[in-house]
Amino acid sequence: MRRLAHGALSVGISLFLGCGREQATVSVAPVPAPPGAKNVLLIVVDDLNTALSAYGHPVVKTPNVEELARRGVLFERAYCQYPLCNPSRASFLSGRRPRTTRIYEQKTRPDAHLPAAAFLPDALHRFGYWTVRAGKIFHDADFEKAFAWDYYAKLNYPVPPPGQPVRPDPQAPAARVEPGGEAGLGLLLEPRPVGPKGRDSLRDKRVVEHVSHQLKRARNKRLLFFFAVAFHRPHLPFEAPAGFFKMYPPESIELPPAAPADAPAVPEAALRGRRFAPPMTDAEARRAIAGYYASVSYMDSQLGALMKTFDRLDVWRDTVVVFTSDHGFHLGEHGLWGKLSFYEEVLRVPLVVVAPGVAGGQRVARPVELVDLYPTIFELAGLPQPEGLEGRSLAPLLADPQAPWERPAGSVLALEGLGRRLARSVTDGRFRYSEWGSSREAELYDLAADPRQLRNLAQDPAFAAERKRLAALLP
Repeated sequence: MRRLAHGALSVGISLFLGCGREQATVSVAPVPAPPGAKNVLLIVVDDLNTALSAYGHPVVKTPNVEELARRGVLFERAYCQYPLCNPSRASFLSGRRPRTTRIYEQKTRPDAHLPAAAFLPDALHRFGYWTVRAGKIFHDADFEKAFAWDYYAKLNYPVPPPGQPVRPDPQAPAARVEPGGEAGLGLLLEPRPVGPKGRDSLRDKRVVEHVSHQLKRARNKRLLFFFAVAFHRPHLPFEAPAGFFKMYPPESIELPPAAPADAPAVPEAALRGRRFAPPMTDAEARRAIAGYYASVSYMDSQLGALMKTFDRLDVWRDTVVVFTSDHGFHLGEHGLWGKLSFYEEVLRVPLVVVAPGVAGGQRVARPVELVDLYPTIFELAGLPQPEGLEGRSLAPLLADPQAPWERPAGSVLALEGLGRRLARSVTDGRFRYSEWGSSREAELYDLAADPRQLRNLAQDPAFAAERKRLAALLP
């Protein structure tokens, strides 16, 4: 397999010193990839929680995620490091934790405090990889321009009125065109079934078309490639062909249970996301959940179409494939919708890794982190590990799901009105412990006995030892 001849690869790096901002361009010399280096294909789904049949969900149908898991290794407890798009993506695409990236909200460029060369596309580009993006990999279309993409599909579409399909607009501005963050939760009330005439314009279908075409090109030219593929659904608005909505009649949807009346209180900050969601009746909540499920199944169908391309082009034999999400999504649990919490529904994400030489059909129960993906990709691709990474390669667990692994999974979230003070959360797989600014504002849940996290045990003397042990593990 040959590599693109980059010549003298020059990468622009922004350096930020103190409160001022100085920009310099430095030259980063290309490095030949080692013989036998593998291709890399990263699939990132927007706002996808683990409500998937592959994870045992009794309602949501995702046969293609199941098929992907049969080909590779499914991680049952993978966690994001920040429950919001931009901070999470900046973290796993750089292999650094949010405290290092210093990205805590949506508007700051991911490379504001790190050089672009620290991020996955630039690091692989340096080794001669042909880098291709389709869909949203970094949070903002403007952010993507900072990184070394040899090809990217322009798929920025405006949001149409309810009931009308997304129509590709080549003149659409590069800025954000869909309501972002938690301010867009009003779209929960606008599920959007799309008729036959509109389905060909849906963004995820066009992502697959672009990727399939470019994969064929890469194969024909025998290029070493890094493809970053982004599925937009189930991100709001919940939009899919009408047939997927018919799979989930709203009247059949079960609403999440409320906490028992005698349940211990939780810190106010833990539920701050409630104020972003619109008031909803039970019927509206069921329609919203059904819309999310329909969007998930539609995304799964496009994953299936993409996998057929993998089969046709024999991608599996020499390519590392990673499937994951930037964070999960609340569907009314604890009265919450969207992100911005420390509950499992938001921090826990799907993760499947398929790679040459890795036995398929395995499941890993140990807690792992998205920050582990960067070193994992480099090891599986046969590349030397970059310096400064803060995750740990998952290769030992891919070889043996029972391999020793004592690392907990940690996450942070910036506290409002307190500068850059961070709330912190950690899980060892059995318990989750969170502190919202101080040890006095804490949550502790036994995930085995109480998987829905309805009883806060932080003040229970019977769990004082567990709380002390987990507090010492906080990120």
